[in-house]
Amino acid sequence: MCTGVDIGHEGAKALARKLEQKDCLIEGLSMVDNHIGEEGAKALAVVLTPNAEGVFNTSLNTLNLRGNEIGREGAKALAVALTPNAEGVFNTSLNTLNLTNNAIGPEGAKALALMLTPNAEGVFNTSLNTLDLTYNCIGDEGAKALAAALTPDDKGVFNTSLNTLNLYRNDIGDEGAKALAVALTPNAKGVFNTSLNTLDLKFNHFGDEVAAALQEAVRMHTNAATFKLVI
Repeated sequence: MCTGVDIGHEGAKALARKLEQKDCLIEGLSMVDNHIGEEGAKALAVVLTPNAEGVFNTSLNTLNLRGNEIGREGAKALAVALTPNAEGVFNTSLNTLNLTNNAIGPEGAKALALMLTPNAEGVFNTSLNTLDLTYNCIGDEGAKALAAALTPDDKGVFNTSLNTLNLYRNDIGDEGAKALAVALTPNAKGVFNTSLNTLDLKFNHFGDEVAAALQEAVRMHTNAATFKLVI
């Protein structure tokens, strides 16, 4: 744990080198408020990315980068690291990613959404189950991209891994919240996302009508008894 010790991007690079070692046993890494920036995030992304031989760090399952100013480019680098490559290979170890307060914006959210979205072959990251994007100003644009990733496509395929999504305080209005409600609502074929069971949308900017639509979607959800909706 390296909380608030201001290790900067050079410290992040040093930790990345440690994670590259074959005997690395680090399972959780908390680097809260360390000013690692875009450069530090990119160094960590390299370690999480399968190389030409398909090798990547297999010990790390939790990464907390809250308050590190990684921006949209840092978020994009991490998203690419976790997105299946052309051969369908991806990082199968990381299951929890916290990017709270990193100014990733709509573009960063879109990149993360792409990682969660089944590709043409139906392949997507099946390891990540918790994504915390609290206070990142993703807006409706970012929320709609994430919602699309979680909504069943024409073939009924959707992300079946993510179960916790935190979008607290993200400037999300009616459009973004409606899109998330659609992901949880049965489509014409009766298919809907049955994996997500925790969605935090507190302190956003959607109206009562959309809030009611979200509540109704959860009420009719397969996991209604255990689904945690915070609005």
